[in-house]
Amino acid sequence: MDLNYKVHYIKYCKILSSVIRAAKKLYYDSLIQKSTNKVKTTWDIVKSHTNSKMITNKDYKINFKNNHNTANAFNQYFSTVAEKLIKKLLKGKLY
Repeated sequence: MDLNYKVHYIKYCKILSSVIRAAKKLYYDSLIQKSTNKVKTTWDIVKSHTNSKMITNKDYKINFKNNHNTANAFNQYFSTVAEKLIKKLLKGKLY
């Protein structure tokens, strides 16, 4: 008798999961369809599910009028980004 309940439970879980998945798809499809800015709405949905936040770095000001300065600014940023991330990870301030 216990085996029958277990089989029934497993089948029910699979059905419930598929119903929930279908309901979520319908919900998000309707959100996108009703939106005036479909691309932004899509990205908002993706961000909400991935818990990602926009990371901005305002430490560097780049003057694009001079190619040499632009190259130096990018070089300075990319040559120090790993070191800064390691320091933040060690301090526990990242994520």
